[in-house]
Amino acid sequence: IVPQIDMFHSMIDGAEWQAITKLAHKIKPTLSMVGLPSLGKLYEKIQHASVEDEAAIVELKKMVKKAILETKSHVSNIEAQKNALRKRIDK
Repeated sequence: IVPQIDMFHSMIDGAEWQAITKLAHKIKPTLSMVGLPSLGKLYEKIQHASVEDEAAIVELKKMVKKAILETKSHVSNIEAQKNALRKRIDK
């Protein structure tokens, strides 16, 4: 999921608003499957965000940046838990 998240940066830089909403739609189910429904709701907001005017685009950018940070934080926590479990199993 991290490579997909990193794609948001170039999409923002390229003003690819439709691509952003499509990627959010693609990522959203994965988050629910791994037990992050609140983060999935943020991606749902991104998916349905309006880009009709500059204010809406600014808001979309804020949501995407928040989603990137929160997703990477959760992924990092999951990786740490996974590594801790592996260490316990290997003992």
